[in-house]
Amino acid sequence: MMNSLPFELVPSRVDHTEAFYELYLRNRSAWGPWLPHNPSLFTRHGQRERLRAEETARDQGNGYAFGIWYGAQLVGRIALTGVERGFFQNAHLGYAVDVAYQGRGLATQATRRVVDFAFTVIRLHRVDAAVLMDNRASMRVLEKVGFRLIGTAPYYLAIGGEWRDHQLYAITLEEANVGESRSNPV
Repeated sequence: MMNSLPFELVPSRVDHTEAFYELYLRNRSAWGPWLPHNPSLFTRHGQRERLRAEETARDQGNGYAFGIWYGAQLVGRIALTGVERGFFQNAHLGYAVDVAYQGRGLATQATRRVVDFAFTVIRLHRVDAAVLMDNRASMRVLEKVGFRLIGTAPYYLAIGGEWRDHQLYAITLEEANVGESRSNPV
C-alpha cells in the first residue's frame, strides 16, 4: 500500500448532502464510466434523496452506506446494499474514491473495514461485488482484500445507459478470516 492516508468511515447522513454533492461534482468525469446513468446524482436534491434513502435502509437493516472522510474532507463513499437475511446472509458492496486520493490504498482499506463490519457487526456470511470488465483498479482492490472471482455476468447492470458485462466477486466469512466462523447459518 503506497502513501496510505488515515481516514474515518462515517455513516452517510442527510446532513452530509453538500459534501456528497461536491464529491460527485469533482469526480463526474472520472466516475462517469463506472456509474449507472443517473443525472440526479450530480444535484443537491438528488444527493439529499439518495442520503435519505440510505438512512432509511440503515434503519431497516437493508443497507449500510459510509462516507470516507480524510479529516474534514469527504474523499469517497462505500456501501453495503441489498442486505438479505435468512439462508443467504449477503450484501452487495460498492465504492468510489475521489480521483485526487486514488492510488493511496483508501479503497482497499475501506473495503477491508466494511467487510469486517459486515461479518462481525451485522453478522453477514457473504459479501459480493460486481465490477465492469475494464475496471482493473477495482478488481485489484477486491483481490487484495481476499474476494475471489466468481465469473462473468453478461449484461449485468445498466451503466451509462447500456447493459454491461461485469466480473462478479465474493468473499465469505470463512475466507475473510475475521471473527469466528459460525456453523449455524441463521
